[in-house]
Amino acid sequence: MLGPQKPFVDIEVDGKPSGLVIGPALKEFVYRDVHHGAVDEISLKLADPNGLWRSSWGIDEGVDVAASMGYAGLLGAVVPCGLYQIGETEAEGDGSGSTASFHGQSAFTSKELRTARSQAHEQRSLAEIIKVVADRHDLQVLGETADLRFQRVSQDKESDLAFLTRLAEDWGHYFSIKGDQLVFTTRKSIEDTKPVRIFDLFARDPVTRWRARKSTNKLYHRATVKYLHPASNRLLSAEAKDERVPSGDTLKLDDRAETQAHAEHLCAARLARANDGLGTGRITTVGDPLLLSGQIIELAPSYGRYAGRWLITAATHRFTSNGYTTSVDIKVI
Repeated sequence: MLGPQKPFVDIEVDGKPSGLVIGPALKEFVYRDVHHGAVDEISLKLADPNGLWRSSWGIDEGVDVAASMGYAGLLGAVVPCGLYQIGETEAEGDGSGSTASFHGQSAFTSKELRTARSQAHEQRSLAEIIKVVADRHDLQVLGETADLRFQRVSQDKESDLAFLTRLAEDWGHYFSIKGDQLVFTTRKSIEDTKPVRIFDLFARDPVTRWRARKSTNKLYHRATVKYLHPASNRLLSAEAKDERVPSGDTLKLDDRAETQAHAEHLCAARLARANDGLGTGRITTVGDPLLLSGQIIELAPSYGRYAGRWLITAATHRFTSNGYTTSVDIKVI
């Protein structure tokens, strides 16, 4: 297993090696990797006995920080975390000494991505709309996009981040930004992949803590959509069912649908999104740099009713002088 190896973090500040290593100087390094609708984050906590890091010599807001993490000397177990821009600094102290902390978000998540804008996308496919937004921010598009074409899609005083998140959730996709890549891909393309890890409570797996929960409260057995198309005066209707929820309410939609195919796609996507909370959990394990968001893990039969395939929705990698742990938030698929 990876556990006995020596944890490793490599940090560059403004393009230059920092020389920081886990120990007395770098007290904590945290990398949070998220799957959908949000951005990755890092944080550093540094010992600051002489006030150097909290002075003007320290890391200022707006400075770029790059990092990679894993285990030293183990081929293939070092993973790049990406490039981040420091947006928040903090200092504190008590009888045991002072520390300075620096928090950053993905540097490629520019202010322009967060700026509200309005734009009408006419006679474009979903893939073409995504590319328009990606080109605006010099991002490379990755992923498998559904074959959908629209007469008009409006972005009304929404940031590009919010707009892409809405498109993904309306049409059955996941969306995230990883470095200079815009990942926009169907839920099916992610959820059908093979698990990267199989955890088994009876097989000495490296899990140190776990929690799982399933609930059908406030979930939906089916979804329906009805929309009277104003141009054709045709009633478009569709229904989708989630057999994982044996009984429950009906999710009724009255959203605009241009075609019958749109109505069916929208119905299925909204139902899947509404039922994302069917099964949730968290697993903490000996540090594993290969556990990243968007990957599938499998819980063995030793997990009882929670056995099966789960999607990592967020992964938090934490390095301290006491060791390296990985905690993953998961949802059942």
